[in-house]
Amino acid sequence: MPTKHQKNMLEQMKVAYIHGRPSGHPVHNAYAKSLNADFIYVDHKIRWHDDIHASKFRILLSWLVCAITFPNRKKYDLFFCEVVREPILFMRFLGLIGKKQKVISLMGNETFYFLKTKRFNRIADFLVNSFIKNCDAIICSGTYQAQIAKELFPQQKIFAVNNGLTNERFLTLKGISYNPKSNKILIISDTPSDTRAFYKGIDLAFKAYQLLKEKGYEIELHILGSFTEEVKLKYLPLIVQQFRSQIFFHGRTAMEPFFSNSILCIHTARGDAFPTSTIECAAAGLPVLVSVSTGTQELMTSVSDLFVVEENSEKIYERIKWFLDLPALEKEAYSENFRKESLKYTVENATKSFKEAIDAVMQS
Repeated sequence: MPTKHQKNMLEQMKVAYIHGRPSGHPVHNAYAKSLNADFIYVDHKIRWHDDIHASKFRILLSWLVCAITFPNRKKYDLFFCEVVREPILFMRFLGLIGKKQKVISLMGNETFYFLKTKRFNRIADFLVNSFIKNCDAIICSGTYQAQIAKELFPQQKIFAVNNGLTNERFLTLKGISYNPKSNKILIISDTPSDTRAFYKGIDLAFKAYQLLKEKGYEIELHILGSFTEEVKLKYLPLIVQQFRSQIFFHGRTAMEPFFSNSILCIHTARGDAFPTSTIECAAAGLPVLVSVSTGTQELMTSVSDLFVVEENSEKIYERIKWFLDLPALEKEAYSENFRKESLKYTVENATKSFKEAIDAVMQS
């Protein structure tokens, strides 16, 4: 536990929180608010972050200009970055960050997995590596991502914290009933690009669904989150035409009705750090099957190792088939166990761990 002196130091230090658009991740925002941070867009001067048509020149220019014009940069004790923020790297390169000022990044996406599996091109690889090495510490969402980070950057200070839900969110989800007789399988994924579709393992999910339909399972696939027409055109051909009518794209919408009317959620991602949606499903009593490279696997294994599966469409198919074939009473028992295990993942616990990590870095 932080001492009174340490608590005072955390309360008194000046923090800049550099986040993307339209806003930072809700959990990351909660961390920043706990530090009384100033919220600053990564593209505060020349906007590009939410513009998919922004040119490479505009992006590079924005990085440079936003580095040079960073507001009140001298007053901050800590630059708290949500994932990789290139303007902060440029500030390091240009000597615009003082020796006593700290840079910490909270990594909660696919970055370390992509580094490990060499998915980045040379320029992106250089920028990401340079950014990580120029941080005073890295805080990872989940132990899975922290383990990869320690392998790749053994000299870097690495901390792990878990995402969590608010008490209000738990109360809402607690009131949702589980339907073990549903024929609907749920996917929750914002998929605005092919890279994102690969990261979220959409191809694996679709191939597994195809195998289930071939075996005569009368199931539907319901997908929540943005899903562009370009991505649909690439991935829907993985499923034969006769089965596509049972796939439904709902876009960004309220999740609660789907929690209460689905039999299983599948999250077959490649390197997803600690997806909050899987905690929400668990809190609503909806069993979740995740890949071995999904950070919340520790929640699933606390229920049963059977809810974690290899990144292989046939293995995923077999594991979904196992669950669908269970008696309703066993499905309901798993549902209750998911609810119970999800209660460990609160925003309060996450924020406490986060502030302890921040304190450790600022004291060093």
